[in-house]
Amino acid sequence: MRTCAADKAISETAELMADEQVDSRPAAHRLPPELIAEILNYTEDWELAQTLNSAHSLPTSTPWLEQATPLDWAILSGQVKHIQACLDKGQNEFTDWGTRVMIRFGYIHLLEALRTAQPDRLRARCHVLLPELASAWGRTIVLEWAKEHQVGMQDITPGTMDEASRHGHVETLKWWKDSTLPVRYSEHALLSATIKRQIAVLEWWRRSDLPLLIGNVLDLASMEGSTVVLDWWAKSGLECKYSKSALYHLSCRGNIDLLNWWRSSRFRLIYDKDVLVGATKHGQTDALQWWHESGLPIQFRFFDIEEALEDAVAGPEGRAASLAWWTRRGFDSASSDPRAWMSTRLLSSCT
Repeated sequence: MRTCAADKAISETAELMADEQVDSRPAAHRLPPELIAEILNYTEDWELAQTLNSAHSLPTSTPWLEQATPLDWAILSGQVKHIQACLDKGQNEFTDWGTRVMIRFGYIHLLEALRTAQPDRLRARCHVLLPELASAWGRTIVLEWAKEHQVGMQDITPGTMDEASRHGHVETLKWWKDSTLPVRYSEHALLSATIKRQIAVLEWWRRSDLPLLIGNVLDLASMEGSTVVLDWWAKSGLECKYSKSALYHLSCRGNIDLLNWWRSSRFRLIYDKDVLVGATKHGQTDALQWWHESGLPIQFRFFDIEEALEDAVAGPEGRAASLAWWTRRGFDSASSDPRAWMSTRLLSSCT
C-alpha cells in the first residue's frame, strides 16, 4: 500500500528523471543498489522499478506483457531519444499504459514530444485518462500543461476532484478550484477522503466555499477504524449523514472502542438485529457481549442466529466461540420447537 511518504518520494524521483538530471552526489552518499532493490520489491510497483532503471525481482506487469507496444516501452524509459527512435521506424502506436506512465511520473518532455509528433493520437489517449489520473497522482504540472495545450481537458468528470480527495492532494484540489475549468465532483470526494483518513482534504473542503455533497460519511468514518475521522466530523459543524451500516460494520469487526464512541456521542444509534447476526458470523463475541451489556433494546430470533452460525466466516474457532456465547443465552441447536426458533426475543432479557 502506498503511503504519503512513498508518494512524495515517487514524485520527487519522477521530477528528477523528467529533467534527465544526473545525481552528482558522491557515491558514498547514495543508497546501495541492494537496498534500492529491496525497497522496490517491497512496493510491488513494477512500473516504478522499471522507470527508475534499477535492479529488482518484480515480475513484468501482465498488461505490459500482453498489450504494450514498442513505443510504450520507449515511453517507460523516460527518454525522448528512445521515443524518436521508435517514430523513425514507423512505430507510432502507443496505448493507455504508455500514456499512464507519462502522466503518473510527470513526463512533460515526453508529452511535449508526442504532442509534436502524434498530436491526434495523444489527444485521443488523454481525453478522459489525463485529468483523472493526473489528479489521482497530484500532478498539477501535467494538469497545467494539459490546460495550456488543450489536451484532455474537454470533458471534465467528477473523477478529477474525487481522486484528488481520495489520495490526499490538497494542492490539486486548489488547482482545480482556481483553474477556471469546470469544477466537478461527487459524494465520493468526501466519502473517500473520510475512509482514507485524509483530514487535510476534509478541512480544505470545509473551508472551500464550494457546495458540499455529503453522503453517509459516518458509515465510512466507522469503517476507517479509528476515532480520528469520527471526531473530525462530529466537531466539523457539517451535516453528518449515516445509516445502520456504521454499527453493523463495527459489530462485524468487534471494534469495541468505536462502539463506545457511538454510545457516548450525540448521534442517534441506528441498528437492528443484523448487528448480532454480523457479530455472530464473524465470531466477534466481544461485540455480542457489548450489545448484551449495553442495555440497548435489540430484538432477534434464534432462527437468525442459527443461520448466522451456519454462514460463519470466522473459521471453526470463531464459530465455536459464537455458539458457546449463544448457548449460555438459551440457544439450543437441537431444539425442535418452532416457537423457540421463531419467537422474537429481547437481548437484555437473555441471561
